[in-house]
Amino acid sequence: MSGFFPKRVVLFLMAALFFMLFSAESYACSCGHELIVNRVAKADFVANITILKVSTIDTLEDYHQLDIEINELFKGSDRNSILVHSFLRSSCAFLPNEGTTWLVFATEYNNKVSFGYCSGSKQVTKNRWAGHSKANSSHFRSVSIKLEFLDFVKKSGIILKNDFKLDLSLKEKKEGELKGWPGEESEFALFEVSVNEDLKITKIARLKGFQNRRLTRLVKNRLKRSKNAFKWKVSSIKTPTTIHLAFFYYPSENGGESLVSRYDL
Repeated sequence: MSGFFPKRVVLFLMAALFFMLFSAESYACSCGHELIVNRVAKADFVANITILKVSTIDTLEDYHQLDIEINELFKGSDRNSILVHSFLRSSCAFLPNEGTTWLVFATEYNNKVSFGYCSGSKQVTKNRWAGHSKANSSHFRSVSIKLEFLDFVKKSGIILKNDFKLDLSLKEKKEGELKGWPGEESEFALFEVSVNEDLKITKIARLKGFQNRRLTRLVKNRLKRSKNAFKWKVSSIKTPTTIHLAFFYYPSENGGESLVSRYDL
């Protein structure tokens, strides 16, 4: 497997496999992997939190209340409690433990801010699975790059949005040209793309580049080749808009090629 995928991707897949095998919460429960820019855009509350207390709610059978301490707030308003959609009788049962720290993506519905199994929320820990050091290391690096990304967005005053749920493809001139680039650490680049009513791209701005400037220019030039944003069965939008695209660089490990991906693995 490692001959086709970078080691970091293999470890990410291993971590996901361990989570499926060793968590009773996850049998027959499947979640799609959403791009972090879209996850942040649709969330009403994004924060690094520590769970102080877990309580049942008599009037909400499928929810628990979490008393929390906010370690860092990335989006939304300050609060001392939040709901978790625990849904304990389902295959997607999910209830974090007291004393654990989490990166939470929560949404508001009927004046209740909550998150659940498929929200993209992740425990911030180096010891997710006992006795599985490689999977733990991959999990912690995955959470860390998300926190670094959110920290940059917050400090830069960037408001991630995608009002019309548009997307943009990255058109390579030749297959694999975004693999094999030298680098020592995982990092990310962020672009803001301006789009007209007819979905034509009018401007691509680099908000943060990779350490390797040539790689940053290559990604930007390949975005320019797309010329148009797109959405299934949509040919125009009401007003001009902007969308944000993040790219993540994963260095080579154990002989595997480095990789640039839209996904925060």
